[in-house]
Amino acid sequence: MKGRASAKLSGLAVVVVVLPFVGAAALASTQSSWLPWLNETPAGKALFVGAAIGLCGLACLPPQIASLIGGYAYGRGPGAALALSAFVGAAFLGYGLLRLVAGPSWRVWIENRERMRALHQALLGTDARTTTFVVALLRISPVMPFSGTNLLIASARVKALPYLLGSALGFAPLAVLTTSAGATVAELHLMDRPPVEGWILVALLVLAVLGLGWLAKSRLARHVTDRV
Repeated sequence: MKGRASAKLSGLAVVVVVLPFVGAAALASTQSSWLPWLNETPAGKALFVGAAIGLCGLACLPPQIASLIGGYAYGRGPGAALALSAFVGAAFLGYGLLRLVAGPSWRVWIENRERMRALHQALLGTDARTTTFVVALLRISPVMPFSGTNLLIASARVKALPYLLGSALGFAPLAVLTTSAGATVAELHLMDRPPVEGWILVALLVLAVLGLGWLAKSRLARHVTDRV
């Protein structure tokens, strides 16, 4: 029984990690048919947020890709606000669904994995502030994809408020950076001869996302090591 429960969650983990990349590839291959439509439709912003919540929450798209699209279609400020709203909505949707799917078998799955057990203890923490801090680090760091983090947190039965607050705090800087990259790419595409400096800026923004993730990963590793 334990083996079956562990296999169930392991299989679910593979699905929520792999499926978003499949969705990203599908969107990239069809972008010419839907990307211009986001600005041409009066309800484009609402549809963008709704689609991002559904696709990211159902583990069909990485939120970073949705954030890039938001920046490309709506610019830096509006794009970041829309991306952050969509991210929080997707986090709530993914949390609720995966909490139902994971069921009581989460204990077996966590107990059989030392690092997961340590992350579980760190997530539960001693108070809501500690839990919020760890969730924020998980959102920033590249330890696992968005949907994988949803599964871990839902399996650990983290309370909704610190989960959503930590998710918002963690994704906020990433939303600013990724939408800025998307907006810059949109501006460059409008130019006949885009300057090299523009593409350098895009590369620097991507490096900033990676650097921020590395710092969060290091801080998370130190926090978790104390609980192993």
